[in-house]
Amino acid sequence: MNVPEILLFIFLGALGGLTYVFMISDSWGDFREFNSHKRIILGAIIGFIYFYLHSDWGYPNAVMTWVSGYMGPTFVDQLVEKRKKVAARSP
Repeated sequence: MNVPEILLFIFLGALGGLTYVFMISDSWGDFREFNSHKRIILGAIIGFIYFYLHSDWGYPNAVMTWVSGYMGPTFVDQLVEKRKKVAARSP
């Protein structure tokens, strides 16, 4: 297990989440909200998952980890919302 490489993937995933927070925030107060912290933590988790799922060819892994951290939490949020709607319709 290559710990420095895992930490790099986690950092880049969190950096992608932080970039998203920077893009959508209107003020410095937005950084203290739970959604901002959730976004960054989910980005780090997705970076960790990406470490185990990445391939050695194609796009550079650093860029793809950043993109996964940027876009991944939105994907996870949409899955959760869809699941809540399905659960609400079930008797």
